[in-house]
This record gives sequence, C-alpha cells and structure tokens, in this order.
Amino acid sequence: MIKVLEEGKEQMSEIKQIFKQYLTNNNMSQPMGDGSLSKKLDAGIYSIVQTMQGIMFNKIGTKTDELLKFEDPTQNTILHEMDDFWKRKPQYDKMKFLHNRALLMYGPPGSGKSSIIQLAIEDLVKQGDIVFIGKDIYNLVNGLKIFREVEPNRRCLVIMEDIDEMGEHALLQLLDGSDAVDNIMYLGTTNYIDRLPARVLRPGRFDRKIEVSYPPKSGREAYFKAKLKGISTPEDIQKLVDATDGFSFGHLRELLTSVFCLGQDLNYVLKRLSGSGLEVSATLKTSIIKSKKIQAAFKCEAKKLV
Repeated sequence: MIKVLEEGKEQMSEIKQIFKQYLTNNNMSQPMGDGSLSKKLDAGIYSIVQTMQGIMFNKIGTKTDELLKFEDPTQNTILHEMDDFWKRKPQYDKMKFLHNRALLMYGPPGSGKSSIIQLAIEDLVKQGDIVFIGKDIYNLVNGLKIFREVEPNRRCLVIMEDIDEMGEHALLQLLDGSDAVDNIMYLGTTNYIDRLPARVLRPGRFDRKIEVSYPPKSGREAYFKAKLKGISTPEDIQKLVDATDGFSFGHLRELLTSVFCLGQDLNYVLKRLSGSGLEVSATLKTSIIKSKKIQAAFKCEAKKLV
C-alpha cells in the first residue's frame, strides 16, 4: 500500500503546474500561470482565439526566409499604397473619417498574392506594429475592439485570405458596420472575385481591388535563383525562366519538386505542365541525375525495410 501511494505521489509530481498566481480585479481573482502584465503587445503576428477565459491574442511565427522580393509593378503598387496610407492619418482626422482602408487582391491560385502578404507583414512588424490573421470573423470583430481599448493608436494590419469562404454578414459588419475600428488596414485575397456580391466589393468596404496575375519574368527568376542556389548555373536558370512563361508559383514549385525531389525527367515535367521541352547544360543534367540516384537509393532502402 505504501509503495502504491509513493508511486501516486511521483505521478502527481510529474503533472505540469499550470496555475501559479492570481490576476485580481476588484473582488474577483482569476488563477493564472507564468506571465506578466503589459500595456502593449510585442510587435508581431497574432491570431485571435476565443477561450473559456475570453478573447486571447496568440503570437505566431512567419517564414521570412521564403520572402521573394523582385521588381513587379503590381507588388510595388500595393506595398506603396499601404505605406502611404499609414502616413495619412492627419488627413483622415481632419475630414472626420475613420482611418481605415481595405485592399482586395484577386487572381488565380499561385499568382503570388501570399508572397505580397508576407512582404506587407514584414514591413509592418519591422516598424514595431501588429498584424492579425483573420480566419474567424466573429473572433476578429471582438478581438479588434478589445485591442483598440488597450492600444487606441497602434497601427494594425489585418490579413484575410480567401474572403469568398467567409460569412458575408460578419464581413460587412467588420469593414463598415458599428464594429469598425480606427487606424486599421485590411488586406484580403480571393481566387474567385466573381463569387463575391457587389455589396462586398463596393468602396467603403473593399476600397481597392487589384488584380494579381501570374509572376512576371522577374518573379520567376527570383524564385529559381532562391531555390537553385548552388545547384544550377545562371545560364540554366535563365533557360528555366524563359521556358516557364505563364506559370504560377504553384507550377514552379511542382516543376522543382518533380525534378529534384521525385527524380522525374525535366523535359517530361515541362511538357506535362506546359507542353514544351527544354535543352539544358551538363551542369543541370548532373544535378538532376544526382537527384535521381538519391531517390533510387531511398526506394531501395525502403524496400529492405518492408
């Protein structure tokens, strides 16, 4: 019996301690774990979640190492308009307008909308401000109101990807209803702008609609240079750039995945994706052959394990 009790104590000691102190407000005390009070959020990217304790701001990471910066009129226009918007608060105040604005990027999947979002996020976070990723509109509406109570003047970017999948009524309430808040930039995306009703797209809700087409030559070149660094020569990269005109970033990823990860023939993949072939130098051919050998060795070892 004593041994059983001792084992029970050991198991209890292994349970992670969650509550260590109290947050007291008037006569109410709420148990809480490690933490401290702060008058502002750390600069960064947050999701807004509803818990049993209420609205919480959950800080999340971003893959800044995968940012693709290249010369592109559409990308430059969007980033410039956003940067200019933050400087114009005095003019909005003078006109007694809420300092908020909503941009909608639309275009086919893989056209680079997410890349532009990552660049916009990086710019704002570097300047010490806040980005919210909006997936649940209800939580976003409530979270923004609470955020504004604590930090009335902090600049804030709200990202809403695939808005065609969001509830229309809540979306309208967020953008220009009684729940609208000040000093906010909304950046939304959709692959299917034709699915959105006109009342969502009108100025005052989404003020600017900007089409994002498949990546231009400069975008494809930046992508291949980033992924094929140390693998391919500049000449071969340029051939790939020329052979992939009209490809989305998704197409480019599939091309490199098929050739360098799955060991498929480059010409076969190009024909599959576009109907064209490509002659490459011995350097790239060697890299492709090496990739195929790695895949073959992997398959051989996998068979031994079966």
